[in-house]
Amino acid sequence: MQFPVKQAVEISFITLHNQNIDPVIWQDGRLCLFIINSQVDIWKIDVNSQLPNLKKQKEILHPDEIMRANKYLRDADRNRFIVSRSTLRNILGKYTGQEPTAIEFKLGNTRKPYIDFPLHFNLSDSGDRVIIAIAGYEVGVDVEFIKPDFSYDSIISSHFNAQEIEYIKETDSANRFFKLWTRKEAVLKATGIGLTEHLVSITSLDGMNRMDGELLSTKSDWLLNTLMPDENYLVTIASNPVIEKYYFYNYQL
Repeated sequence: MQFPVKQAVEISFITLHNQNIDPVIWQDGRLCLFIINSQVDIWKIDVNSQLPNLKKQKEILHPDEIMRANKYLRDADRNRFIVSRSTLRNILGKYTGQEPTAIEFKLGNTRKPYIDFPLHFNLSDSGDRVIIAIAGYEVGVDVEFIKPDFSYDSIISSHFNAQEIEYIKETDSANRFFKLWTRKEAVLKATGIGLTEHLVSITSLDGMNRMDGELLSTKSDWLLNTLMPDENYLVTIASNPVIEKYYFYNYQL
């Protein structure tokens, strides 16, 4: 009797390069050239500062976006959605030369939004902050409000490996938890696969870390830059390692 020969499974390794880039200099958004070359433009929006313009911002949203906004029960959540979506439209309009209302969002195979223009973008919001990343390559961003009393005990073992858990529990646990969490989220958003059961396999400690790229549905290496845009907030930007520069802008348009 002959038994089938098992084929060796070839692992396609990729590298995640995790680093910190604090401090950064946030420029006035009106200084942006709105031209994408080999850089990532990162935009920071203070939701509270945009609330006086809420009515005007709501006017540029499409009907489906208004419906999504109205599904939020809390005013704070509804307002944050309106500000984040209208700001994204305004910023993309500057890069593409279109009116904000003319921007048409489409969904790719992984349901990651895109537009018919040679640039990539990603958005994240938390608390009263919105972060938008614009790049010439796939990009992902995650911002989290640091909750000092956040209870992570029920989820830490299913989302972090043993080394990461030891790192988090050693000291400054809240900051360390959200630092590693934003890295996992950012690279998942960059690849477009969203939350997955493979979070434990995404090594988010500082330095060069190898992993099976199939778990992220990617063959590319990724550079993850973590920073504090403001007190009590953490952000990670996941981008292509060929990126040469990062520019940081306060939205004031």
